[in-house]
Amino acid sequence: KKLYDMTWAVLTSQGESPLTRQYLNVVEPYVEQAAIRKIERVPVSGGDEEAKFPPLALRVTTEEFVDTIIMQHNAGPEVNADGIIFDGEFGLWREQNGELHTATLVRGTKLLKDKEGVSLGAAEYTGEITACDWQNRTITIEPRPADPSALVGRHIRIVHSEGNSASYQIETAEPIEGACRVSFALDPRIGEGFVKECKDGVVTSSIYLKLYPYGYYAGKTLANETSEVFYRLRNVSKYDCLVARNQGEDVPAAKLQSEFGDVDGDGLSRFVIYDYGPGDSVTMENYATLSRQGPHTLRLQQGGGTEEITVVVKE
Repeated sequence: KKLYDMTWAVLTSQGESPLTRQYLNVVEPYVEQAAIRKIERVPVSGGDEEAKFPPLALRVTTEEFVDTIIMQHNAGPEVNADGIIFDGEFGLWREQNGELHTATLVRGTKLLKDKEGVSLGAAEYTGEITACDWQNRTITIEPRPADPSALVGRHIRIVHSEGNSASYQIETAEPIEGACRVSFALDPRIGEGFVKECKDGVVTSSIYLKLYPYGYYAGKTLANETSEVFYRLRNVSKYDCLVARNQGEDVPAAKLQSEFGDVDGDGLSRFVIYDYGPGDSVTMENYATLSRQGPHTLRLQQGGGTEEITVVVKE
C-alpha cells in the first residue's frame, strides 16, 4: 500500500432533473491520535432563499476548543447559526472554556454573538482594470485599495459580463495617483497566431485555437501584434475570433484589416489573446481574524481593501 493511498467511494443520485446535492467533508490530518472528539450539524436560519445551495454550519469539538464553522455559497444575506450572526462566505467562531478565542470573517461584514465579535466596513474590494502592460504582466486598478502593500501574495479575481473569469496571484503592488498598479508572475497570453483575413466583426486565424469548443475565450481580450489595439472577444469559433459588437454593430472588416495587419513591418501579421484587459472587473475578499493571545491580549489580522473594521469583546 502506498503512503498516500486513501479509500474512496462514488455516490450517485437518481431522480428528476435537475439533481443537486451538497456535501461537506471534514479532513483531519494527524499523527498517532486524532484531536477531534465530536462533529455536529448546527441548524441555520436565514440566508438567501433562492440560492442553489443553502448555508451550512457545523460544530467541531476537540479537547481544547469548540469550533463553529459557517459557510454560504452567496455571501451577503444574514444567517443565524445557534446565536452567531453572520453574513459572509466563511466564518469561524472558536470558543475555549465557553469564551471567545478566535473569530475569523471572510467576505462578509459581521460575525457576532451576543454583540461580541468582528465586523468589516465592506465584504470585498471591487474595482476595474483601467490599463494593462501585458508584456510586463502589470495592470492598473481603480479605485486604489486602502493598503496596496497588503495585497502582495493575495489572489485577485478578474471577471467580465461577456464570460471572462480568471484568478491571479499578486506579485507586486504599488500606489499611484488614485489607483494601484499590480503585477503578476504568470504570462497573460492564452493564445496567439497569424492573421489570415478579417471580416466584419471577425479576425480569422491561420491556425485553430484548441480550446474553442469550451467557450474558454469568451470575454478575453484580443490584441494586435503591438498590443496598441485591443477588443473584447465574444468567443472563438475554431479559426474565427469573434469581436464583441459596439452598440450592436460589428467592427468593419476594413478597420480590423488595418489594425491587425503587419503593424511592426516584419512581414507577418499576428494577433494575441490575453487573459484579461481594460474594462474587466476585479474583486478581492476582505477578511479579519480576531484571536486571543492571553487573558488580556487580543490580536487582529486583516486584509483587503477596507480600512473600516470594528472589534467588540466582552470585558
